[in-house]
Amino acid sequence: MDNHIVFAEKLEIGYDRRVIVPEINFSIAPGKTLALTGINGSGKTTLLKTIAGLLPRVSGNLFVFGDAPGKSPKRIAYLSQANPTSFLLPLRVIDVVRMSRFSTRGLLGALTGEDEKLVRDSMQLMNIESLADKPLNALSGGQRQRVYLSYVLCRNADLVLLDEPTSNLDVPGVNIYKQAIALMLSRGAAVIVATHNIKEAATSDMAMLLAQRVVVYGSGDSVLTP
Repeated sequence: MDNHIVFAEKLEIGYDRRVIVPEINFSIAPGKTLALTGINGSGKTTLLKTIAGLLPRVSGNLFVFGDAPGKSPKRIAYLSQANPTSFLLPLRVIDVVRMSRFSTRGLLGALTGEDEKLVRDSMQLMNIESLADKPLNALSGGQRQRVYLSYVLCRNADLVLLDEPTSNLDVPGVNIYKQAIALMLSRGAAVIVATHNIKEAATSDMAMLLAQRVVVYGSGDSVLTP
């Protein structure tokens, strides 16, 4: 487990004690990427939620930052596949991105100058500065995805979990997403992404092909080949 942000050994994951994927073994170190790929229902989202501490493991060992999942929420950024857009409050884009700092400052805590700089920098990178005062529910799907990615970037987390992050993104959006991932990796974050994009998975440090079991796990360029 030394120098690994996530370490899994003989891990079984599922819902209500029902195993969906058995015998999962992997680890990820700082500054590295792991791509989870496979058809819908293969177990990608279940594994991400288990690592995030949102689902209990069925059995086996899983350590995140050397402890049980969910013990270090401030160090994790998780972007789910489905995000609500119909809020009771008319949240603006900048409000959503600022919420990423609540885990550090508290719900009622004032944001510092450093926090505001992280907000500005993440919005600038995702090219959504001009949308700052627009209501989130007035945006297109691609624009909203950029907002959510800006939120993840602004958390400055050590472990980033992304579920289909390029959905709804156009080609320029995908290129910006790649820049955001490169920035996270450069400061030592580990990134685990569930994706249907085989090219993205093949360029990851490690890749895991799931089909309600681990079909294959290894370096991206050796696992995902013609």
